[in-house]
Amino acid sequence: MSTGAHIGAGTSLGIQFENLGQPVTPFEYPVDQNDPSKTLQLTLNGGCSRAGHTDHFGKCTVYCPLQSTALVKHGHGVPMTFTSVKPPPMPFKMPVRNGVEVNLKIASTCGHSQGHTDAWGRCVLSCKVDPTLNYGRGSAWSKMKLTSRYVAPAPFVFPVNNGQQMSLTTRSRTAVSWGHTRHRKRCVLYLPIVRTATIRWGIGSPVVFTSPTTGNSFKASRVMHWAWGGANMFYYAEDYTVANCQQAADDFNSAISVGESLEVSHHVDEGYGGNSFEIDKVMHWAHARKWFFFFPSESDPTTCAATSEDFNSKFKVGYNIDVSDPPGPPGGETFEVDGVHHWAWKRKGLFFFPLESDPATCSQTASDFSSKFAKNYGIEVSYPTKDTSSSVGQVALASKGIHHWSWRTSHMFLFSDDTASDFNSKFPPGSRIKLSYLDSFEVNDIQVTPAAARCWKPGTEILLTSHTRSYHDQQVRTIVSSDANTGTIALDEPITKPVSLADHSDFAIEVASLNRRIVFDAESDATDDAIGGHVVIHHTSVGQHIEGVEIRNFGQQGRLGKYPIHFHMSSDSPDSLVKKNVVRNSNQRGYVVHLTNNVTFEENVAFDITGHCYFIEDGAETGNVFRRNLGSGIKMMPAERAIQLGESSGRTETDGDSNGFNGASVFWISNPSNYFYGNVAAGGDKNGYWFETHGLRREMSLGAFEDNEVHSSGRFAFSTYSPGWRPVETAYIRNLKVYRNRVWGAFLHVTTNIYFDGGLFADNGGKDAMISRADNLVFDGTTFIGQSPFANDNGNKVGIHFDPVRLKETVLWEHKGYWKGTTVKNVRFYNHSQPMQFFSHQSFVKAYNAPHYIENVWSDTPAMIEGCMSNDPTIDDLQIEIVADDNGDVTPTGKAGFLVSPKFTPMISNCQGYNGCLQFCEGACLRTVTVIAGNAAFDDDLNMVVTRKSDGQTLLIGKDQRGERKHNRFSAAYTVALPKDDYTIHFESPSSPGTLQWPKHAVPVFEAAPSCANHLIDSDLVFSKPESRRPECDELIYNGDFEGSSWGSEGWHSFHHSLQHSPDGGVGGSGAVATIVNLSQSNKPAQFLDASCVEAGNEYEIAFSYKIVGGDFSSVPRAKIETKEWDATGKNLARGRAHPTGTSTSVDGEWTTLKYQWTADNTAGKADQLRFYIDGGAQKIMVDNVLFTKTRGGRRERRRLR
Repeated sequence: MSTGAHIGAGTSLGIQFENLGQPVTPFEYPVDQNDPSKTLQLTLNGGCSRAGHTDHFGKCTVYCPLQSTALVKHGHGVPMTFTSVKPPPMPFKMPVRNGVEVNLKIASTCGHSQGHTDAWGRCVLSCKVDPTLNYGRGSAWSKMKLTSRYVAPAPFVFPVNNGQQMSLTTRSRTAVSWGHTRHRKRCVLYLPIVRTATIRWGIGSPVVFTSPTTGNSFKASRVMHWAWGGANMFYYAEDYTVANCQQAADDFNSAISVGESLEVSHHVDEGYGGNSFEIDKVMHWAHARKWFFFFPSESDPTTCAATSEDFNSKFKVGYNIDVSDPPGPPGGETFEVDGVHHWAWKRKGLFFFPLESDPATCSQTASDFSSKFAKNYGIEVSYPTKDTSSSVGQVALASKGIHHWSWRTSHMFLFSDDTASDFNSKFPPGSRIKLSYLDSFEVNDIQVTPAAARCWKPGTEILLTSHTRSYHDQQVRTIVSSDANTGTIALDEPITKPVSLADHSDFAIEVASLNRRIVFDAESDATDDAIGGHVVIHHTSVGQHIEGVEIRNFGQQGRLGKYPIHFHMSSDSPDSLVKKNVVRNSNQRGYVVHLTNNVTFEENVAFDITGHCYFIEDGAETGNVFRRNLGSGIKMMPAERAIQLGESSGRTETDGDSNGFNGASVFWISNPSNYFYGNVAAGGDKNGYWFETHGLRREMSLGAFEDNEVHSSGRFAFSTYSPGWRPVETAYIRNLKVYRNRVWGAFLHVTTNIYFDGGLFADNGGKDAMISRADNLVFDGTTFIGQSPFANDNGNKVGIHFDPVRLKETVLWEHKGYWKGTTVKNVRFYNHSQPMQFFSHQSFVKAYNAPHYIENVWSDTPAMIEGCMSNDPTIDDLQIEIVADDNGDVTPTGKAGFLVSPKFTPMISNCQGYNGCLQFCEGACLRTVTVIAGNAAFDDDLNMVVTRKSDGQTLLIGKDQRGERKHNRFSAAYTVALPKDDYTIHFESPSSPGTLQWPKHAVPVFEAAPSCANHLIDSDLVFSKPESRRPECDELIYNGDFEGSSWGSEGWHSFHHSLQHSPDGGVGGSGAVATIVNLSQSNKPAQFLDASCVEAGNEYEIAFSYKIVGGDFSSVPRAKIETKEWDATGKNLARGRAHPTGTSTSVDGEWTTLKYQWTADNTAGKADQLRFYIDGGAQKIMVDNVLFTKTRGGRRERRRLR
């Protein structure tokens, strides 16, 4: 609808809509909301794309970047026609800063940027260019054409270090550098040269070495080090592979004699000028002065390597890249629009709804639009000339009311009696609508218990809590008369009929008196209406008894400790009782207990409260009892007042949390070691019961939580988000009733060891229970109702949503093997579109899926479990034990067995299809094993191969990772579910099948045993490791020069925090990494070493170069080694440390090189995990040229040599 005020509330009263027709007027461009003299102009600044709003609105939304214009945040909800206006021709302008222009001259072969490709989900290429203007920004999405231009190479000049220019005279014959060759997978040669200036850096473009005496020459595709140690040059042989690298050395030696002073020249292949290549966007014009990143128009990530080869075949090293706009569309083309969401968001963003609204084809719709409306094109807007006279006078009804009058200023949500298509036929876009109330079903009197009617006299105000998902539908009335014999109460005004006990015993509303005979009523501060009175019981353990008091306008907003009822630092107070009071119209919180234990709060009422209501303040409070209390109408605290409160408390106060998830809650529980019996959280802006447990309180046990209810919450009814709750002892949530809440019934996030015993979930929005990154949860005897007759139908319903992501604490850091996922037993599901669903919302964390358990579950929906993972097919390791299916409602046969992802079935017999994406294996007895192996920071592609000894059957398991690969400090994981048998496990690369490899380290974590007896045990698995004397074991550090092809610092991570890669900050302008905080803050550059390579007695030389870039310049960093050995009995990795012996220190300008010797002892030789790291003090450092080189084999190897 047309933009107006944001009115998030609705009404449960019936509404009639009448069409008044659609006037046809010329379009008037809106003006700047801050400066009416500025009028909106729509000129595109790049290509348009599918907006994320598409998922939110459920219909196609297109985003277009605009050249800066008037600020117009609102939109226009009527159909319009966009017409393209072609601009006059303009030459392409390269980015300029301070008069200096970016120049793109290719310095080395361009490549596929794997890290960026993974992050964007589409192909990204990168080119190293000659140093130019430092310009890290890119372009908007817009087609561009790149053209190659030949540039004659300049004469070569030998590099200089500390004023000394190097020379190049051969000292001995060239030879293959096998360590570099295997590491780089390219032919690398080294040439001993007559000692000269030390030049550790090289050059990334081709050069030719020529003998001045014979004229013979040899071409190198790049030089790694001109003069390492002043005595050795390392270089790539052009046109040679690893297989014929020895031939390259022989050919060089045939062409160049020992003792010759070589001439060097740049080499640029001619004949490649004028080639063109289309791209969609520049990501970085010149990152760090020398990296050009761009999106090719051929965007498929699976063929990105081939796209890179195609580019390199047209654009050779030494060529310039010229950029131009491709020929644009003709202009004057039209596009039909269903409405505009934002005309000019932040002056630069147009969001609109195309007439073609299908979200599935939205990307193509955006592409079609961009094919007509290119960069720099203008957009003219007009209304379509459509006759809507036939719909004038049409009427539609929303007899169940309005959900949102005006959501985010432009969308009404209504409970229409008509279908969407019928409503649209009566009210075409652009129609003016007249609204009127229907004759609603109103009630003038209600019936309560005779005892209540006897107490509640005429003139008493009563609260009737909400009968809908919105607490705004609570009603307050005044009693006119009461009959103590029948319990009938007459009201001063009619009410909308609520849900009563006569309708259903589980869903009836609550009725409470808001008056007491003793009244504390405070006047507001003269200058601030949010400042009222406050009551504090201060530093006394003497029992206090507060009963039968009505407290109005108390609480002082933004002032710490100023609450309506506040126990403050009163130690143990078991004789204190707060009973049958009313706190209403509170400016700040309700009933607060602070550093006070064992107080009882019983049968109290809280109404119209700002901020958390029943509030356990610091989290140190224990033993307090909350029994049969009611809270309703709990409102968010204004954000600025919550910030003010936090400035006094020294922590983030979440009463005004605006992140969309949390905020003011009816019961805010910072310490679970308290007792909750029979309470009702009857609605508010955000949560009902929120366990916000920080620090050690996350592991504290629950006192009790029994027979509590929650309804009409604006966000989550029962929540542990965030930071999660993981009690050491199982916490029993008994008979919890969760119904008619706007979003999710329960949000169990980063949570373990919670047992829902009985209880009811009904009529919640979207999901009854959302499980995310959680383990060891149980639902036993719980009833789930997706849709009952006592709430409006608000769309598809999921009973239990399993997000298969695991906690790092449960598998990556905790290896005991007792973790289960979720157990669902003796549970009944009614009226759900999907009773149980596996679906991942958090694609930044891959699977690590837990085993789940289902026993005797019933549902009226045939397809009970959905496990297709439609948003992330890489999550493919579901294992669900069907312990029993006595009703025959879960499995095809009604027998016990396992539901598994199809990849596990080659090892399992008697399997059949189930619900499309799972297989049911009757009678199977499987156990899940998660092999913690390797580290995601490496760019390897190793698979785990499981082989059954009895018949040779194999199973290929891919790697899962937590988080993105760059600087990832977590181990990766391989998850498999296997029946009882004997197996071997080895690792191999898809590019080298059959060749044993090792992912640095690997330990098996056997997850919780299934209920069936004959299951897999530890001794059934045997790992096959490669030989420790293989060539790749000669150098244990991977990418020690930080010149990786994906993100530069592949293989490296830090204990905590991240690292910062610099492509030219290293020795001689090479790559390096820097810490972002001090080494002493655990920002230690680190790399996992291949533990299969190390045996006792091996001797190594360790070296790294560093420079201090901040902090303590007097402290010296040092190399260390962490060892861990798998303890099969204790199920953990026992940690140790080794300290290499320093042997030398050399200084070259601002860089210092440290060298060490280390001999592996028995502990290191037996270690399952080894990690090299650089430790230090209160300084930040830059690191380059790290080596961990074997100089002598261990005892076994020396014995073989003898």
